[in-house]
Amino acid sequence: MESPLRRDMIPEGLEVIETFGRTITGEMPRLERHIGRMCLTAQKLGFDFSAPKAREMVAGISGDVAMRCRFSLTTQGLTLTTAPISQTMTSWKVMMSDVTLDEKSLWRGMKTSQRQIYDRARANLPGGVDEMIFLNSRGNVAEGTITNIFVLDDDGILLTPPVSSGALPGILRAELLAQNKAKVARLGVADLEQGRLYCGNSLRGLIKAGF
Repeated sequence: MESPLRRDMIPEGLEVIETFGRTITGEMPRLERHIGRMCLTAQKLGFDFSAPKAREMVAGISGDVAMRCRFSLTTQGLTLTTAPISQTMTSWKVMMSDVTLDEKSLWRGMKTSQRQIYDRARANLPGGVDEMIFLNSRGNVAEGTITNIFVLDDDGILLTPPVSSGALPGILRAELLAQNKAKVARLGVADLEQGRLYCGNSLRGLIKAGF
């Protein structure tokens, strides 16, 4: 196992975040993938995390409505919050950000509260725009503010940027790759403009998108 980051590299109050859905029937798709990713991130940061405790916490969720569930892990421990969630729109309008992502930043590969660049972009989304897509320093597509990016190729396979391009190793992304429904490929803006663009994350699933 790799050594945890030095404490002086970790911002005070940093949160490790995992957001997942619970259906009206109580199912939590991809929950184990979320727990696994939180475990890996916790190891990198030197945070204490108990997968059995996380499972015990979600087992206590009740209700017959679809929910957005959110784990937050800090040096103080693990918390879980839930809220009802409405049905996701079937299509999104997206635009390209004029801010460049540093694909070499150690925070790019972890789902944490160290995401100011994304929060600023979401706070300033123009009316009618649902997602902002970032390029990295090499001009390759990285990711959206809250989603991984996918382009459907001629063979019906979803192409998605590699982690080395600045993409978060997303949970839905990992599942699609494991099912051979997606494969990693470097993408440029021209690839996104072909009319077969999708945004996706574990909570919302795949959403058809366009400019």
